[in-house]
Amino acid sequence: MSGIKERIHRSGRIYDMLYGPKVVRRIWLAGLFSRRNRRRNEERLAQVPLKGAFLYGQGAGAPSDGLRFGISTMRRSGCEVMACCNVLAAKGISYDLAEIISEFEKKGASAGGFFGASPAAIAQILNEKGVKAVLHRIRPDDASPGPGADGGSHLGDEALNASGSLKMIKSPGISVLTFWWGRDSLVIHTVMIETEEEGMVRAWNFESGRPFTIFPSLTAMTDGRGLIPVALITTE
Repeated sequence: MSGIKERIHRSGRIYDMLYGPKVVRRIWLAGLFSRRNRRRNEERLAQVPLKGAFLYGQGAGAPSDGLRFGISTMRRSGCEVMACCNVLAAKGISYDLAEIISEFEKKGASAGGFFGASPAAIAQILNEKGVKAVLHRIRPDDASPGPGADGGSHLGDEALNASGSLKMIKSPGISVLTFWWGRDSLVIHTVMIETEEEGMVRAWNFESGRPFTIFPSLTAMTDGRGLIPVALITTE
């Protein structure tokens, strides 16, 4: 099975099928639940206010527990939404979590939210909120850079290998990274990354139960944990 999973990672086809910008925009299922979810989420947030805060923790009892996202929940599928909100918080931009969830349901939910959301939606929403964000598609190191399976996007979607893409992360700076948890994993996770001048990395919502995880370098975070980056969003 591990060999099959590695071929899936290298081809990039599963990622493009589930998270490519054009593919996700054609999936409308989450939009059917958006109005109901927003009402329920606003009721939940009235009890546990999260407006403008950094978001972390997707386990039972976390502040986001009980929030709906499409046909799924923030607890299961909300890491892309949380990464987007964390960028806004880091930039000092106030946001309404119920509103942001609703926007993702309409613009970027994959399979109705069951598989989370597209990084392209993160870049789109950040741009709409006043943060200049550019999406970069990451290919395996042994693949030749070329057009993405989704044909690119107006957000500047590019096909770069992992080494080339990760070098685009500025120090200091704020970015968003989407990755497979490892070569034996078919689980994708997305985090907001703060990079310090000395290269130290703070990854928000990286591990359950911790606000952020600190790494001495980006290499220590990705290679040290065996992560396979698939998409990067740089911001200014």
